[in-house]
Amino acid sequence: MDKNPARAMIAALMTPFLLVAACNDSNPSIEITDRGDEDVLAEFDPATTAVEVRFRDSSVPPEYHRSWEMEMDAETIALTVDSYGDVVATNSVAMSAEEWTEFLSDLPADLERWGQPEADEHSCAGGTGMSITVHDGEESAELVLDNCFDDQRAISRELVAAVGPFAELVDIEGHRAVD
Repeated sequence: MDKNPARAMIAALMTPFLLVAACNDSNPSIEITDRGDEDVLAEFDPATTAVEVRFRDSSVPPEYHRSWEMEMDAETIALTVDSYGDVVATNSVAMSAEEWTEFLSDLPADLERWGQPEADEHSCAGGTGMSITVHDGEESAELVLDNCFDDQRAISRELVAAVGPFAELVDIEGHRAVD
């Protein structure tokens, strides 16, 4: 049995989704780097886990385009806002150990509830999107969502709500504002 509980939890939650995603390119994609032991569910280790949440803005003129990435770990919440790759704002604040531990304790249930959205045969060129990547040591899992599909947009709203307290701390809305 695998001694790394986070790897086992990632594998158990993400393996079915990886198989579905591999069958259809229009599916949201989930990739894992190591399947580990699929029979064990456990919590993420706050000391070794890092989470990245990304928002990809729609195709609009550069002065209005605001995509963002929020990277979180046991020590820091770091925000980068960009317009087509040009960084327009950054912010970083200390992570509260209590909030980080609580977020990570809820994350396995969130990932399981979000599951794998239904495939859609239509593409989502130019639309907004969200993603979450969870790293624990050398293991990682990623869920990518295109927001032009109702079920994926609903998951994106839940993802935004889950990271809302951290987004407020780094003032995402203030940094995304267009003058």
